[in-house]
Amino acid sequence: MATTRLDLLPGELIAHIAARADAFTVVQLSETCRATRKACWNCVVLREVLQSSGSLDQKSETLRLVEATAGKEVNIWARYALADQQASKLAKVECPLETPPAFIDWLPELLVVKHSFVKHQCWSRFLRDGPTQLTRQVFCQAIAILSSSEDMPQLARSLAMQEDPILTRKYEGPKTFLWVLCSVALIARTAVRNREAAWPYNAAAQVPHIAPPKAAQIPLDLHVNPPLPFAEPGSWNNWYKAYNLANLHDQNYFTSSAWCGYYTHFGMQARYQDPPMLNIRFQTPQIQLEGESHVRSHIIAPGCHDGVGAFTIHNVRILETEYGEVVFRALKAYTNNWSSWHWDLRVTPFGLLGFWGTNTNSIRSGFESDPGFGINRMGMVWLWKEEWTR
Repeated sequence: MATTRLDLLPGELIAHIAARADAFTVVQLSETCRATRKACWNCVVLREVLQSSGSLDQKSETLRLVEATAGKEVNIWARYALADQQASKLAKVECPLETPPAFIDWLPELLVVKHSFVKHQCWSRFLRDGPTQLTRQVFCQAIAILSSSEDMPQLARSLAMQEDPILTRKYEGPKTFLWVLCSVALIARTAVRNREAAWPYNAAAQVPHIAPPKAAQIPLDLHVNPPLPFAEPGSWNNWYKAYNLANLHDQNYFTSSAWCGYYTHFGMQARYQDPPMLNIRFQTPQIQLEGESHVRSHIIAPGCHDGVGAFTIHNVRILETEYGEVVFRALKAYTNNWSSWHWDLRVTPFGLLGFWGTNTNSIRSGFESDPGFGINRMGMVWLWKEEWTR
């Protein structure tokens, strides 16, 4: 009996066969030879694979969201289809939060496509192993939060439980500052919906709440394309460091547009949200080399305002650490009173993330170049570029 090689079939027939397979099969088939890759490695085939899934809610809306996010990028379509298949497989054998590494790297895509696995199971219990998560897992969790418009009460409660053991203490490193994004994003989302303001002086503040940016609005491929998938730790770590250092050396990063954002409170006021900080326009950057670190000095942002009043950001110090982090330290001083607060932030792909509070020595002491600088953390800060949410 004569047999026919698959790669000798017409391309339309190969594509038809591939569209009836699962995502992993399509990926493997596309790697066998040029003929099969040309036939099946395209958005049309992967869209049909995703459309034939039995686990997606609201398929027409889901596909519309994927089309808006992925466009004609075949790799992104493949990632959504693979994420869908991965979740369907995991849902049959385990509770997702028992083994987070098995699903966390697919989390952003699952949230976007509103996969039932995520919607009904992912936040069904507390995230108990937060302190042991890998940095890239917290990164994916942050993208998932920014990608979704769904309420995440369980996750918000879990993050609140991590406040004392992680956020209020002197834990450093990229993971801690990505946890800040997760917390502030959820608090800000609730504030936009409920219009709650922090006690006692901001109830009548004339500064409207603003919605945080969605993941698709943040230019994660601005300098270096992020690796797909995020599961490979080496490539992801290299990308994250390269992205942040590119911002450090970009003289227009801080001054090209206005910034805005939120700050939160630790403790009893955590469920309330002060109005946003607006009209933050950094001016006059000057780059100089200090020791082994690149430092951007003499940056100032006058004329900013929030629910308390007008303020200026000055005493800015920006430098690179030995671990590849870009540190942003500054003093936020209100012009209508004597209140001043120190900021200890990090430059990240999501903007500036970190903490505000009082200096451990003196609120007016300034920063100098002390590598042991620290603050008494009183809350969190997230600043992003206004153009991301226009």
